[in-house]
Parts: sequence; C-alpha cells; structure tokens
Amino acid sequence: MTLRRFGPADFRRMPWKNGGGETLQLAIWPPEADLEDFDWRITSASVSSDGPFSTFVGIDRSLAVLAGGDLLLNITDPAGRLPQRVLLHPGEQLDQFAGEVPIVSQRRQGRLLTDFNVMTRRDRYRHQLQKLQLDGSLSLSETSWMVYLTDGCLCAGAPPQTIGQGELLWGQGPAILQGRAEGWLVHLIALSAGHP
Repeated sequence: MTLRRFGPADFRRMPWKNGGGETLQLAIWPPEADLEDFDWRITSASVSSDGPFSTFVGIDRSLAVLAGGDLLLNITDPAGRLPQRVLLHPGEQLDQFAGEVPIVSQRRQGRLLTDFNVMTRRDRYRHQLQKLQLDGSLSLSETSWMVYLTDGCLCAGAPPQTIGQGELLWGQGPAILQGRAEGWLVHLIALSAGHP
C-alpha cells in the first residue's frame, strides 16, 4: 500500500475555468497536468456569487456542499438523466454528472459557501463520492481511494500516516482507516493500464 498526504503546502489557489470564482485545487493527476489534460482532479471552491458551472468536456463530476447555505442547481440535461433542479443542503451531494451539462447555481440564502468537487476523465477513470463519518475503523479494499476531512483526524498504514481537518489522504491499495472524523471518501477506478 502506498499513501500520500496532501496539506496546505500542496494546495493551489486558482480561478475557476470560466473565471467566475476561485477554487482551491487539492490534488491533480498527473501532477503536471492542467485543466485540459488531467486524469482526475479534486478541489474545494468558495462560492460567493451565483452563476454557471465551468464546462469540462469528457469529464464526470460529483459535488458536495461542505458548509454555508443551501445551493440550488438549475440543470439543462437534454438526455434527461438528471433532474431539472437540485437543492443541496450542507452535507449533501450531487453524484455523477457530465461536465458538459449546463448548470447554473444559486445560493439560496445569498451566503458564502464552500463545496467539494471530484472530477475524473470519462475514458480513463470512474469515481464514487460518499460521505464519511468514522468513529473507530473502516476497511477499504479499493486499489485507489482518497479521503478529505472536514473534522477530526484519522490514520492509515504502517507506519501510520495521519491527517486532520482540511487535509487529504490518497491511498493506493487496501487499507484500514482509524480515528474519529467526518469528511468525504472518494473511490477511484482506473479504466486503462498505466494509470495508478
């Protein structure tokens, strides 16, 4: 098993692709990738205004609201796979939507909120995002996974690698997570050879 911790020194603050706001890029693969050629990308954005999502062709996305007010998503999906409107409260998520689908977001209380985003290139990776509430231990059998903490701390591996609030842990191989923590767990599934 291989573990890598991502902390504030690794994060990169940058504008949204459409210039409408600012995001904190927590991790990206390959490390030298940009917004046009990444395999996967993990971010946390500060949402201070209403407006359209950036367009990411060939990318599948999941989004969770971490804190702040409610987020209303107005969705135009010609294929009809997504509802037309989704209201996300803090701690809720929208799974597996195509980056090409036009979405306009609206903050219901007009308050600053933060979100958590997972993006995977459709022909190279699949992903699943789930809320993590850990009090004890959790066994993971996946070949690649990531944990982002919003509260508490956890450790994994031997010797143990520990992360706290606002940090990210990337694991390759089965692992046991231990601790008392809340956050988000990302399962990454590579679709082709040569990808970690």
